Amino acid sequence: TRRVPGKLAGVFDVRRQLWQRITHHPNPCQNEKAAARALVTDLPDGSLVLFDLGYFAFPWFDELTDAGQWWVCRLRDKTSYEVLHVFYAEGETRDALVWLGKYRADRAKHAVRLVQFRHGPVLHRYLTNVRDPHQLPLAEVARLYARRWDIEMAIDLVKTELGLHLLWSAKLPVILAQVWAVLLIAQVLQALRVLLASEAGVDPFAD
Repeated sequence: TRRVPGKLAGVFDVRRQLWQRITHHPNPCQNEKAAARALVTDLPDGSLVLFDLGYFAFPWFDELTDAGQWWVCRLRDKTSYEVLHVFYAEGETRDALVWLGKYRADRAKHAVRLVQFRHGPVLHRYLTNVRDPHQLPLAEVARLYARRWDIEMAIDLVKTELGLHLLWSAKLPVILAQVWAVLLIAQVLQALRVLLASEAGVDPFAD
């Protein structure tokens, strides 16, 4: 039988462009949200967490809010909600306070903001527990979620450019040593990129 080494879960600091934590889970079928709970437990109060639809779940949203963390994610299609208050609406652009879950039996514990706008053919819709539009305007929600691409680029650096897509061994200690070495190199490269951009006076995120 083919041996499966498990999977990695991590927290990437978008502001510093560095991996903050990486953990190994031997079960490759483990639900992503189970690993995520442990990863965010030691984040500073008031941290803002970006995540994709793989982590979309009402209890997860409530847990982050109860823990004093802010979050932004996309709205999953066909998610029911009830509008409580509309901050702004013009055409397809909207900023509103909503209850997730149309019925009390499946409703989220905390109300959240739903913001949406159309860009070309795509209608973008995001959720956040930052309920004050003055604290986090609609445009900033969009910019923040766009920065999630930085995480994808960091993963691509590790997997493709530094070769972690090809494991050296089926033995877990060797696999973890390879992961550690690749991540160490990735951290150095990411830090150098940000440092060089700062010294050159250019935006490290510019194309």
